[in-house]
Amino acid sequence: MLRTRQPISLMRTPAENDFLGSQFMSQYIAKRTKLNITVEALTPRIPDANRDPNIDAQHLLNRTWYEPQDYQAPVEIDIYGDKVAFISFGHEAMGTIIESPQIAQAMRQVFALMKRGAKQSSISVAATSPAESEPSAQTPLSDQSAQQTPLSHDADEKPDPDDWQI
Repeated sequence: MLRTRQPISLMRTPAENDFLGSQFMSQYIAKRTKLNITVEALTPRIPDANRDPNIDAQHLLNRTWYEPQDYQAPVEIDIYGDKVAFISFGHEAMGTIIESPQIAQAMRQVFALMKRGAKQSSISVAATSPAESEPSAQTPLSDQSAQQTPLSHDADEKPDPDDWQI
């Protein structure tokens, strides 16, 4: 991420600090800041998180909070340049980077939607009654959608959209 020197959008997981440790995070933030790389971050509102906006400004970080129960997966999502990284801090330590301008663009748009939702959620929580805050029931998939086949095609052949079952 630092080598690209591109702005970063990320969704942190509460599991990150436990896995990487505060020393690593401090060194990483110092390097990123020195390279003048800005960060738009969705971060969990956990007790040990920095809450000082001046420190965030020094670290070139624009933070939007979310409640920890809203995202508990031990996976961080980072979007930078034409790349998207998924980093697992769970039982296994693993990550993958997808390099694709289209996927990076899609993930930036998803990130913007999540950020907007996190901001609206924090504003409307106090105004919502308990009955209104209950999650809505999901509509079950129809039998037809449950029998979808995966998309695949030969590398030299363009897929036919009429064959897609989405």
